[in-house]
Amino acid sequence: MVMKREPLQGAKSDGQIGKFELANGGTLFLDEIGDMPLSIQASLLRVIEDRKILRIGGTKEINVDVRIITATNKNLYKAVENGNFRADLFYRINVFTINIPPLKERKEDIETLTYYFIKKYNNQFFSNARGITREALEILKNHNWPGNIRELENTIERTVQITKNQIIDVKDLPVYLQQIPRDNESKLCKEIGLMESKEYNTIVETLKNTRGNVKSAAKILGLSRATLYRKISKFGIDLEEYRT
Repeated sequence: MVMKREPLQGAKSDGQIGKFELANGGTLFLDEIGDMPLSIQASLLRVIEDRKILRIGGTKEINVDVRIITATNKNLYKAVENGNFRADLFYRINVFTINIPPLKERKEDIETLTYYFIKKYNNQFFSNARGITREALEILKNHNWPGNIRELENTIERTVQITKNQIIDVKDLPVYLQQIPRDNESKLCKEIGLMESKEYNTIVETLKNTRGNVKSAAKILGLSRATLYRKISKFGIDLEEYRT
């Protein structure tokens, strides 16, 4: 008896289209490349070198022509020295570098970014926030933003959804921002500012116990690696501090 082999339900006989193929002839932006696992770094290097990809589940190589833009808040020179980032990949992507200072060094941008995010999340959540009080804005300007622009964006995303008025006020800000002294924040205050939830403490403790191994930490926390990376980025956690 001859059995006919059928493809798995939902699978495509020629493989699944990926991001490189979708970006073929255009530009692909890879964010937080400094947190990319070494195994994926190797795959990325092969694509850059060979300019070919193989679809997941596919058998035929496809030529691709993609401009790659990467971003990271990590020191890749240090990551290479520590063995956390491939030197060959680093020198392939480090063709043209633009250094963007952290938000704490360009606080003049905070007001512009705040209104941009208010508009963005008004449209996304059909909210009606029109602006922010001067007092609340001053709190944002005085904060040191260890989580950089993502922390500011997450803050505005939250306030737009919970404010009961058209103007965001101090009471709409996260509690840790309301409690931070307006002048001369100490390093301790900045660290306390990050600890607005038990989630932060749990993630940090797990990373300490796993020596910064994201795969092991994600398994312990019951999260996917992608989800854990998003949370690490959200809280501004530096993995290098735990990799010893």
